[in-house]
Amino acid sequence: MTIEELKRLCATEFCIPVEEDYGYRDWIWFPPVPKAEIEEFWRSQTVFDGAPDTCLPGEWVSGAEDDESGEFYRLYIALWRRPDGYALHFDGNISAGLLTPDGRAIFHQGFVEQERSDRDRIIRWAEGRVASHLKFDSVR
Repeated sequence: MTIEELKRLCATEFCIPVEEDYGYRDWIWFPPVPKAEIEEFWRSQTVFDGAPDTCLPGEWVSGAEDDESGEFYRLYIALWRRPDGYALHFDGNISAGLLTPDGRAIFHQGFVEQERSDRDRIIRWAEGRVASHLKFDSVR
């Protein structure tokens, strides 16, 4: 898929920017459910064992496939900045959270709380995302 095709798809289909392992890799995910069902879908997930594209159904596009133009990353950041959009942090069962447009972090059924810091870290990450939206919106 070309970057132009991806941009058109992101403009018309429900998609979620995904950060894998605190910046290891960036993805754009087209979930198998509509936006209205994504929170319940996420909560029902039980076990994540591997990379997000092998654990969750749907279509996945990786930033690693980007040419050196940086277009994928610019699209990824634009998706992050949508005030009405979802985002996902994914790092297996111990550190994965769906971030809602209103700043909540939702954890899946199989979330393993090894350390309190995993949950807190994702919540802080979600709060930072909301703060960046406010800053971005005030600049426009």
